Amino acid sequence: MAQSDSFVLWSNVATPVTELRSRSRFSNRSASFSRQQQDFGTPAASYTSTIDHASRSANAFAGGSIADFATPGGSRASRGGGNVSANFEAADMTAFSASALATEHPAVVATAGIYSDFMEAFQAHRSSQDVLTLIEKYATLCDSYLGKVRKVTERMVSRKGEQVWMEAMACQTLLTEERNTWKLTGALLRDRLKADEIMEEGGGDTMFVDGTREASDREVVDALMARDSFARQAQLVVDWLESCAAHQRGMGNDDDRLEYFADGGCAWENTLHHVQSRASVGNAPSSYVTELDPDAPSRQRLPIHDLDRDDEYRLFRSVFFHLRAGQLQRAQELAADNGHHWLAAALEGWRPHHDPNNGSMIGADSVQPAEGNLYRDLWKRTCWEAASNPTCSLYERAVYGALSGNVQAMLPACTTWEDQLWARMRALVDVCVEQELRTATQQARSLEPLPPGYPSDRGTFEAVFRDLQAAVGASDTRDQEIMHILQRCVVLDDAVSMVEEMHDWATAQAMEPPLQTMRFLAHMVLLLRQVGCETGTGACSALLRTYVDLLIDEGHVPLVATYAATLPATDQVAKYTQLLRSLKTRDPEEQELCLQLARSAGLNVPAITRTLVEQIRISGEEPVELRATSTVPSMETTADDEEKVASLEWLLIDSSTRGEAIKQANALMRGFVCLGKIGAARKTFHKLPADSVRVAMEQWSRSSIHNRQLPAEDENAVREFMCFEALLRVHVSFQEWFNQFHRRKPTPPEELAPGARFAEKLAHEHKIRSYTVELEHWKGLVTTLAKDVKRDVFDVLLFVDGGWMVDQKETPGSVDNARSRQMAALRRLCIPQLTFLLMEALEESGLAAEYTEVVDVIASEKQALYEEFGDEELGTLLQKSRAASLLLLDQGLDALGFPLQ
Repeated sequence: MAQSDSFVLWSNVATPVTELRSRSRFSNRSASFSRQQQDFGTPAASYTSTIDHASRSANAFAGGSIADFATPGGSRASRGGGNVSANFEAADMTAFSASALATEHPAVVATAGIYSDFMEAFQAHRSSQDVLTLIEKYATLCDSYLGKVRKVTERMVSRKGEQVWMEAMACQTLLTEERNTWKLTGALLRDRLKADEIMEEGGGDTMFVDGTREASDREVVDALMARDSFARQAQLVVDWLESCAAHQRGMGNDDDRLEYFADGGCAWENTLHHVQSRASVGNAPSSYVTELDPDAPSRQRLPIHDLDRDDEYRLFRSVFFHLRAGQLQRAQELAADNGHHWLAAALEGWRPHHDPNNGSMIGADSVQPAEGNLYRDLWKRTCWEAASNPTCSLYERAVYGALSGNVQAMLPACTTWEDQLWARMRALVDVCVEQELRTATQQARSLEPLPPGYPSDRGTFEAVFRDLQAAVGASDTRDQEIMHILQRCVVLDDAVSMVEEMHDWATAQAMEPPLQTMRFLAHMVLLLRQVGCETGTGACSALLRTYVDLLIDEGHVPLVATYAATLPATDQVAKYTQLLRSLKTRDPEEQELCLQLARSAGLNVPAITRTLVEQIRISGEEPVELRATSTVPSMETTADDEEKVASLEWLLIDSSTRGEAIKQANALMRGFVCLGKIGAARKTFHKLPADSVRVAMEQWSRSSIHNRQLPAEDENAVREFMCFEALLRVHVSFQEWFNQFHRRKPTPPEELAPGARFAEKLAHEHKIRSYTVELEHWKGLVTTLAKDVKRDVFDVLLFVDGGWMVDQKETPGSVDNARSRQMAALRRLCIPQLTFLLMEALEESGLAAEYTEVVDVIASEKQALYEEFGDEELGTLLQKSRAASLLLLDQGLDALGFPLQ
């Protein structure tokens, strides 16, 4: 390969990575085919790195990759997640796994930090220019946590089969599939972005074969991969599948590929022993082959020794597994180590021919060796026929099928969804290359025709997945199914179907979907948004809402704000309100932290706190105007009342929401007063700081655009708050009068017993005088407190500027209409109630003469307070007035309390 940064060649079999030391026994020009590292490059890079010199460094190979996808490297100590109950540090893996195993769900503990880590990655790479970095970060995180879960499962081997072990294995599988999906997404997205960039720069038609000289087959394939996105992306899928298989295979042991190694590297050693033994005793009839070349069984129509046949079966199985993992060189080494040098050589035949000396300016003394197979067409036809030979074993046919693109030969050996996709994609890429070589080759001879049955059409990705679905069916688990669906949509570049499939999967769950899976789906949705894919907003929002719900249920408090901010505005408020309601915290520091997280995420904190208080206030209740009853005022509060009052604390954290706190306190007090819960209303009033009105007025004035005039809604809220202040003063003063009158009245001394001594009489007279003084003091205090009640009641009855609970300015809107109805209900309830409380205090305090003033105020047309009285209440008012007049007449006064003339 002349340039490491060029689009080079497709690889039909391998996805090699160059090593510093080649172990190939067949070509000192060949670089390593091994995929020990799980990086995978472009189709061009994967094809031509096998032809490079062994001395070329791995960095040079990686530099030519369109989709250079580094393996997640290293793991770091887990950072605690938002779930405060699962926050842990685990720098030492052994100590970590031991602590995890001590829990009931070790896999859950091992992955507890993945949610916060994904959130941090998302926050750090929100730009569309960072999308590839973000995908790479996601894959790295998955790999890191996969290592932790794998460590846990290794230490739980004694509990294999138990529920906790199955849970850990399911988590390991899920993380593996997710990591693989992120890698596929990154590889294809990088290629598509690069192709778009080339097209925008006008370079889409520049990558053709050099027409000034004869082009080699390798250069023809180079040009195909450079310009044909379909073939290139198909090879990227093959590279990805082989990388996943190599990584997965690396987790197991090597017994399968080592058990048949022989010290001498001799093939068919049992058959050889049989042939040698037969020669020593003469030409006796033989049930096995008598010649040991590879074609002997077909030519002589005789088998090899049974033990050799078993060894060869295992050899071909291992070779196929290595081809499946893109480890061609390891497959060649394995064949050579077992004496099957012909098989190792056959594995070399796929390379397109390239002679670097053609058209070269290098002198004759610097001739370079040719590369690849000049008679590749002959090799391919023979390989296809071998793959179609029914006498060959399953894995032997699969190996030849992989080399020649014979999908029908590969499928029987492919047991998983990934295996079958690999086989079909390899065949598709093979057709693309063969069609190009047959059209553009510049070899002087005529090429052999393609074997019978070879596809004439390269097909489509849609057809590949349609056939795959028909062949595999519904054998996957639910979590594996959604992963495969997403991988299909990534390959098809179908974002709309991807979102619909994710939404259908999440909503079809009988129980709530797993949090780990929903984390992946949510970040996939966010990635689609980030790259500008046109998707249905409804399904996307539904998936994100589900993830937020799960975060709330699991207690990942610090994460909710970030993901709630990705929802529509109304859902942002609803979901964060849902979180705050679930916390039920009264700690000011925790409340402040929750709101700070919301602010940092760009959420509408005033709307959230307002909605929270409103939800707590009105949950499960009828409208307050329907609950207004003339009940006896109560000073007791229930737990629900305390919760409602405490909810106002969310509006008091920030001074900017003090005005909203007043409005919500008003609404809360309206409900309490309608139920006669004066104690709860008083607690509500005192929950707000004393400077609330001033702070709110200053905030409103600064935000007002009407010449510093308050909006009607804000001015009415302040007025209503003052109305409640006047009402609560009445109840305080009446309570003081009531306590003084009924509970603090001096008790008269007992009657003196007949025949009492002089000293006793003297003491009794002293008690009588003390009682008389205390009684007069009590009466004076009762009268004073009754007048305080009258003053406070009259403050309500004669409330300035229109009356108590009457707005000065109209505020249109359905909300204010409801509020107006509530305030009207309060007037109908409280004005008669306060009037009768006042009349009671005046009557009991000997101030019945002042009834007239009360009746005059009620009857005045200026205030029209009589309109708030029902017929029964008016009858009661007149009856009390008549009784007071009769009492005054008995005292020698007229009906109005004036002395009779």
